Formats: sequence, structure tokens, C-alpha cells
Amino acid sequence: MTWGIAAIAGLGMMSTSARADALPATILNSNGVLLNTSVAVSSAPQNPTYPVSFSFGDGGGFAAAVDGHNTTVWCVDSEEDIWFPTNYQGDLVSTAHLTSNLTDVKYGNVTGTGSTGNVWALDLGAANNNATARFQMAAYLVSKYESFPNGPVNDANDRNLQVAIWEITYNYSVSSSLSFAQIQGAAPDPTAAANYISQAETFVDNSANASYFNNFAILSGNVNSSGAMSGTGYQTYVVQLNTVPEPASWMALFAGLGLLALAKLRLGRRLAPQASSAE
Repeated sequence: MTWGIAAIAGLGMMSTSARADALPATILNSNGVLLNTSVAVSSAPQNPTYPVSFSFGDGGGFAAAVDGHNTTVWCVDSEEDIWFPTNYQGDLVSTAHLTSNLTDVKYGNVTGTGSTGNVWALDLGAANNNATARFQMAAYLVSKYESFPNGPVNDANDRNLQVAIWEITYNYSVSSSLSFAQIQGAAPDPTAAANYISQAETFVDNSANASYFNNFAILSGNVNSSGAMSGTGYQTYVVQLNTVPEPASWMALFAGLGLLALAKLRLGRRLAPQASSAE
């Protein structure tokens, strides 16, 4: 959760229509991570904009620069309070590679459910009481914000979405200024928020949707020199990844294919048998 002026920016979720403000997936290594990179989050939102505001703070999308790339980061953490602008070092992990990189993800060691200890507040079943499932659900719900592509459509709906995301990720591994009951009570329509959580569970539990999570990453703050999480004080965000090559990359690819085709054509002409003259 962030204190300050917050706004949601349009976010294209399909890899075939990735937006310019998505991070290039190429900044991640082959294991789907980028460790100890620079993060700067400001109160100046991307366009289109409008806040997802509650009496206790703001959620939604915020303008940021990650590893030098301008992007939009989406709040999935209600337990950390920050003030704009904020700068820190962070770990970026693809939501498709969370399970093998949980030491680089905030709340990565949270398991089980309950009301105290290192546990999730909301019981979603043994298969989903882990950081991988929780953050994948959050990424899925971010894609449902009404702000895409032309700004506010249904503010109440987006507030239900934000509450659903915060419910999914709320846990007792850190001390929070907000209780889980306060988070739940902030939804304009608690039934709608609960339905969003069910939708996210269904989507994540379907193995056919696994490749969808190549389009997102989790940005965790406050890393130590080893890239491992240490302490609290920085928010966790969902970030969209651009898995579609930029236009320049496409041009380079087509140019390369063209050269290959030309070389093959020339080689074919050289190897073609010469016609013999009639006797």
C-alpha cells in the first residue's frame, strides 16, 4: 500500500499486444530473474490514469523506472507503507519462474495459514498456500483492471479487484498497520471481491495457463548484497513483461532471414546442372 497520489495506468496483458511501458523480458536471465537492480517509484502515474484510493492509502498502478526502463508497477502488497518518491534496489522474478527462485521474492518463505506466524491470512488450500500461487493470482487480477485501455470505467470494480489482490497476499510474516479485517472491509462489494479470488484460483490451478505467466514479474524490494530478501520497508509489485520483440528486433530478424534466403538462392543457382547442347 502506498501513501501519496496513486493512479492506475493501462496495461495490455496479452503477449501479442504488449504495451510500450512493459519491461523487456530480455533483461531477465535464463532463470527468469534480475537481481539487485535499481528501482525508482514516483507518484507521477502513467496514462491513462486514476486512483484506486481507500481511507488508509492508495493502490493501483504507479509510474516507475526499473533497471533504467520506464514502466508501470502494480501494488500487490498492503502491509508495507511507502512515501513517494522512493528509490531502492530490487529483485525481479518472472511469475513463471517463482517456484525455483523464492529466496529472491518477498514472502517467498510464507507457507500455511493461520492468524499468527509466517502464514497467509486467507486459506486457499494446500496447493495455493505459497508465494508462487499467490503472486500468480495477483498478476492475473491486475490484468482485469477496468483502466485499460482508455481510463476509468468502473472505479468500484477496480477497488474490489485491489482488495481481492490484497486479501490474497496478506500474511503475518511482518507487522502491519492494517488488519486483515480492515482490508476485507474496504471492498465496495465483498461478494465481488470474493468472486475475483475464486476466478484467480481457477485460472492458476489450470496447468494450460502456465505460459500466461511469462508475461509478468514480481518486483520485491530491500535486497542484500547476495540478492536475498532482508527486512521490510519496501513494497512488492507486479510488473508486465514485454515478451514480443521490439520493431527493431523484428527488422533485424527479417533482414537476417532475407540474407539467408538470398544466399540459398545463389547457392542453388551454382549447383544447378548446366544444360547440355544437342548433338
